[in-house]
Formats: sequence, structure tokens, C-alpha cells
Amino acid sequence: MARISTHGLLLLAALALDACSDEPTTPNASAPPPSEPNHMIVTGPNVFTQLGGAENHHCALRADGVAECWGYNLSDQAPPTRSASVGTFTQVVGSWNDSCGLRNDGVVECWGGVGTINPPPANKSAATGSFTQISGGGYGTCALRTDGVVECWGPAGSYLDYGQYPATKAAAVGTFTQVDAGKYGSCAVRSDGVVECWGSGSGGNAPPTKSAASGVFVEVSIAQDHACALRDDGVVECWGYSAFGQAPATKAALTGVFTQVSAGAGHTCGLRNDGVVECWGYNANGEALATRAAATGTFTYVEASNVHTCALRNDGVVECWGYNGQGQAPATQSATGPATVHLLPTATFSAPASVTVGQNFTLALNGAQVPGYSGSVTFSYAFDCGDGNGYGAFGLSNTAPCLTSAVGTRNVKGIVRDQDGDQREYTGSLSVIFAFGGFSGPVDAPPMVNLGKAGSAIPVKFSLGGNQGLAILAAGYPVSQQIGCSASSSTDPIEQTVTAGQSSLSYDPNSGLYTYIWKTDRAWAGTCRRLTIRLADGREYLALFQFN
Repeated sequence: MARISTHGLLLLAALALDACSDEPTTPNASAPPPSEPNHMIVTGPNVFTQLGGAENHHCALRADGVAECWGYNLSDQAPPTRSASVGTFTQVVGSWNDSCGLRNDGVVECWGGVGTINPPPANKSAATGSFTQISGGGYGTCALRTDGVVECWGPAGSYLDYGQYPATKAAAVGTFTQVDAGKYGSCAVRSDGVVECWGSGSGGNAPPTKSAASGVFVEVSIAQDHACALRDDGVVECWGYSAFGQAPATKAALTGVFTQVSAGAGHTCGLRNDGVVECWGYNANGEALATRAAATGTFTYVEASNVHTCALRNDGVVECWGYNGQGQAPATQSATGPATVHLLPTATFSAPASVTVGQNFTLALNGAQVPGYSGSVTFSYAFDCGDGNGYGAFGLSNTAPCLTSAVGTRNVKGIVRDQDGDQREYTGSLSVIFAFGGFSGPVDAPPMVNLGKAGSAIPVKFSLGGNQGLAILAAGYPVSQQIGCSASSSTDPIEQTVTAGQSSLSYDPNSGLYTYIWKTDRAWAGTCRRLTIRLADGREYLALFQFN
């Protein structure tokens, strides 16, 4: 339920930096000592850059990397200010009776939990690599590592242990890209856009897997009895207990699309792309307003909590509404004190949308600059080709060549670093596909309709630019489906058939062609059918047939 916001703000420099795909980061590669004193800084009033909520308290991260908290504080989980013991915090979250912050070195620090059965660790380092994202649940915390594996901690072995906070949790397929810890269950989004959950599944909110009805999921939020996930088309899907309407099967925004979703105890809120919040579900305390616009500017993040809601504005101020019995939901909450903030470099990240297997491609970071700074700046760059080897070394070239050896989706990355060691990471994805060269005789591609004899075995030949092995077809393919026949269609008889037998796939190195032997059915006489070949890269290719 308590998660992080990734909307960084450099308001002190009168800048609004988009942080949907470009984040200030500290990756595994250590930054070199600055070549000169750090000049790329701005000093001014503090603002909040990120919000982390819990049931009855909130913590927010200031621009200077210090956390401020408010609300219920019986276990010292909500101190007015909390600084990192080393470096600064980059994210902050709250749980039921404690809070945690992610430091810029990838280590988690926690506080609170005084007098409870599950006090949090003062310092938590990742077993492998470092942590990149944290999420506070009802009784514990989960953190995402650089390798896409989740580590959690909480009330292991106690009556509060429902398996929602495992020591480690690896994705069944691929890696995890975002995690959300709940009270009795936790969920994470996989790199293929499927959600995996674990724990008790109270109210059916923690199924082992949950696929999107359309597209893929990009974010998940789990509460006590329900969960919701945001699809890549900006529509929200929910599951679990929904007596108050908090978990509709689908929820589209009234205007535009949703860019973020947050599940609370009995209500859910979504942030629209116009910066307005929409909520639905239990609303006895005014926590689930149908729409809520910011008093000033727009909202950049929303956190649905127990019986209240808070949202971060684009000017770095937090607005809250709903129950405020412990001071957890003030009308507005502003950061205190002055701040000295580093100006982060920016660039334009470019990568091709798709490449054919075996083809080289190039990643680039163009137009590097430090907005708000007029002095001379030296930049260095590092790239991750998405091949499993991670980042290469930093260098002065703003491009990197990459190779391909297998089909599939690749997550590619680039980092631009300035001379002070400040840096920004960009991410993207590309598809590595087969070089399909079209159908070869005797089968013609649409709109031509191939005339064949029902019950015959038809050799369907095509090229993939060389021998790619025999594991080229998606599971369950090829498939055929009956379609209507059109008297006006152009037709061409199939000149070649083979001895009837079982359907099979082979490759001929002499011709460079694959042949799929398609065993047709005698019962298809007098009908037309569409043959669909889906390759392992997800692409589909069609051929039309009429049988006599």
C-alpha cells in the first residue's frame, strides 16, 4: 500500500524534469572524484520531491535528501526530520509502525518500530548488488535489487507472518521491475508486464500471477484486501474484495488516462495525465473524492492510505484529505528549511524500436546539458545493451554499438554523468525480431488466395535470413481458422504438395528456407481458411487458402 513516487523535481532552479523514464541514479559503477569543485548547485527553499505513505503517518523526501514525517508517532516512525547516516535519501516509505529510506548508495535505513515485535533493521544492504526501489507494507518492507530480485523483511515466524515478506523473491519469468508490499500479501510487476503476488491473498488480492486483460501492466499497488494495477494504455484493472467499489475489474479515467494508481484500505485513487486525482470506493471521511484537483498547479503523485489520501503537487507541496485524527492528513504540508540541490544533467536517449536478430544497433545520448548552469561542462557516458552484461565503463563517447544474438524484448539503458559525478539514467526497450523474408512458392502472401486440395500436405516455405534453429515458432502455432470465401479474390493454385503425414518444421541450408509441412483436413473441402504463423519474436504472418 505504501509505495514510492519517482517524480523528481528541481524546483529550486525553476525546472520541471520529467522523471518517467529518466531518473537521477547512483548505479553500481562508482562516481570518480569531481575534477573541480561542485559548481552545479542551487540553494533556496526546500520542497518535497517524493511522497511515501502508511496507514496513519506519512513521510516525504525533501530536495536535500532529508525525510520529513508527520502523523501517528507512537513507535517513533514519524519524526519531524530524519537524515541518512551516510549520503542522502533518494526514496522514503512508511509502514504500519516504522519508516524506511533508500540511500543514494543503494542501502536502506529504517526507523521506528519501538516496542513492537518486528522492529526494522537500522541498515539493510542488498545480498547482491544494491537496492533501487523500496515499498512499505502493513507489517514489513520489500525492496527491489539491481538484478530484479526482491528482498523483504518483517515479522518472520510470528503470528503476523503470512509469507508476504520473503527474504528473497525471484520472478518466475524474467525479472521484477517494481514491487509493492501490502499488509498480508505483496505483489511485483515482471519484465513481461505480468504481476506476481505472494502471501495470504486476503480477499483474493494476491493471486500467484495476474495478466492484463489488454496490453501489459506497468505498476501494481496492493492494499489489505484488494489490489490494482496500471496497464500500459492508462487503464486500471483491480481484483480482490470490492464491497465499496474499490476494486472494479477495469477503471478508465474520466478524462485522459491514468499515469499512476494507489490502493488504500477501502478506496483506490488514480492520477490522471492532466495532474488531477480520481478516487473510488469507501468515502465516509472524504478520502475517495470522485475528482480532486490541486489547489495550485497539478498533482504529480497520489498515495491512498487508510481512511485518508495525500498527493504531491508539482510545486513540491503535499495536499491531503480525509480523516486527520493523528495529524496524518493536513490540508497542506510544506517542506522546511533551505536546501542545496545538485543540478542534474539531461540528454536525449535514442534506441531503435526494433532490430533483426544478428543486426548491430546503436544507443545514443544526445544533447547533454545541465539545465540552469551556464558554465562549461564535461560529460561521460555509460550504456547497457540489454544483453545481460550490464553497464559498460564510462567513457567520453555518447554512443555505444550493441550486438544481437537472440530474439525477444530488451531493456536498454544509458547514463549521462557530469564532471561533478551527478548523473541521470534513461531507459528504453527494443524488440529483436527475425528477418522474415516473406513466403516462398508454392504459397503466396495475401491478398492472393492459394487454391489447394483438402487433405493434402502443403509445404509453407519462408526465409528468416539464415538458420535460426528450429525453436522459431511461438507455442501452439501455426494455427488455422475458417474464414468466408470471396468470389472476387485473386487465386493461385498450389503447384506443390508433399506426401501426407504429420505437420513438421525443417530448415534447408542450401536454399536458406524453412519449410512447415501443413497437414490439411479432408473436411475443409469447399471452405476457405487463414493460416497464422506466429514466430517466437511475437510477429505474425498470414496466408489465405481455399480448399476443393
